[in-house]
Amino acid sequence: MSSKMVLVHTGERHKNGFILLFVMMVISLLSYLSITLMNYGMMAGATAKQAYYKKQAQCLALSGVSAAIGMLTQEKKESKEPQKDGKKQSNDASPIYNALFALNKWYEFALKQGSDGVDGTVAFYPTYEGGKINLNALYDFDKKEYSAVGKKVVPWLDEKLKKRSIAFKDLFDKAVKGRDQPLYDISDLLPSSSDGTSAIEKFFWVPVTLANAKSGGSAPQKKESVFAITDLFTVEQSAVKVEPIFASSSLGAMLGFSSGNAPADEAQKAKTLNKDELYKLVGGASIDWESVWEKAVAPLVGKTYTELPQSITELFSSELGSRTFSVTSVGSYEGVQQTVTALLGYQEVQEKDKMLRWFYIKKLYWL
Repeated sequence: MSSKMVLVHTGERHKNGFILLFVMMVISLLSYLSITLMNYGMMAGATAKQAYYKKQAQCLALSGVSAAIGMLTQEKKESKEPQKDGKKQSNDASPIYNALFALNKWYEFALKQGSDGVDGTVAFYPTYEGGKINLNALYDFDKKEYSAVGKKVVPWLDEKLKKRSIAFKDLFDKAVKGRDQPLYDISDLLPSSSDGTSAIEKFFWVPVTLANAKSGGSAPQKKESVFAITDLFTVEQSAVKVEPIFASSSLGAMLGFSSGNAPADEAQKAKTLNKDELYKLVGGASIDWESVWEKAVAPLVGKTYTELPQSITELFSSELGSRTFSVTSVGSYEGVQQTVTALLGYQEVQEKDKMLRWFYIKKLYWL
């Protein structure tokens, strides 16, 4: 009688192999999830940190606007020495008179945690809209053609700005083409993306030192010539004509005015300025620029009246007081830089024996 051996396959080995494979897959999946979550957490942390740095830099930039307002609203101290007529100088022309010596300069302050509550840098640059060329004065929107002065000034500007790779006439013609109303915002002069970015890159004023620091470069030892469209032009209705003693740096550079940026230049200029004449000029009424230029203005700008282009002198305002300022402020915190430009209106009210003066923000550009 033969016996048969019956082999029964239970599948234990295959089952054990499947469990091992499953465990390895689970471990791999958990490892992947852990690494992904860790990377996400690191990215989220870095993003949150950058957002915090950005907010701090924005706060510093806004504080620069406040600092500029505080500087412009400071009362001019009454002179202790009488003028030739025996009277002391009053401060009725402030802050317009103060602006003569405060505008068109970069003010930069390094802040420390111990004394200021934060580590960072604030830099601001105040300008006066009356010291810029009003684009709306160059065009007659009713007749749809250049104004009488625009026919002279536009070609002059186009020639000057071509040296800075800006086709001003083309940009201006596109901005005013078909318009029935004056330009409302200086950004109307911006080209579209299809027109290139040369004008956009020079549209806002950014300090050379901070611009280089932003890209990781070192600050230059010598300040370079900086140019911006917003520093040359305005569209403010209160600043239709140019008040030349407040000429912006960009306009002054095109006219050949002395910059006065270097301390030595400012010290030398202070010796030659006729401050009494300037004070009377600022506090006066109608101004004949040709008659007062050599005595009061030439020492300030380093240029005689006869050296100026006639097309520009026709734009000169016979009165001072557009009372509109702008401030570009840059805040830097932990390597993050934020820039804001504020257009400031100015008002004053006589209350009893005191003149109340204040500024208010008309427009705000985050750059």
